[in-house]
Amino acid sequence: MGTFSGKKMNKIDVAKQYIDTLINFKNLSDAQKASINQILSVYYEFTNQASKALEINKQLIRSNYSYTDLSSMLFKISNNYKALNKMDSALLYAEKAEDCKPDSDYYLNNLYYKNIGEISEQLMLWHISANAYKTAYTLQEKANFLKDEYGTGG
Repeated sequence: MGTFSGKKMNKIDVAKQYIDTLINFKNLSDAQKASINQILSVYYEFTNQASKALEINKQLIRSNYSYTDLSSMLFKISNNYKALNKMDSALLYAEKAEDCKPDSDYYLNNLYYKNIGEISEQLMLWHISANAYKTAYTLQEKANFLKDEYGTGG
């Protein structure tokens, strides 16, 4: 544990102190600001402050910084809404994330469908849930096969 002004700090407090230090740097590029905000968002998610994480993640999407993986940011927003128990919004962003995923062969794509399945299950949208879980299972089996056969895929 670190110390700050003579008092003991836990690791979460130290992490927040580092983030605050980074935020206060001058002349940061848009990419650097976006990276720091992504770190801050993870901090808020880890400390169960989903509304603050959601605010940052939505701000990041609206910013001029272009993401190489917009789908992962939409996935994060979906999870923020889930944590806030706003399932309609969570499902909307989960489906947006799945729609714009960059690579249909990415070995973690099953997580997009699992997320849709979990949310739609809570909303009692059984047909959507069943289809999403089926796709998630199929993709997971494919990833397991690739891992076993070629040492890739997760």
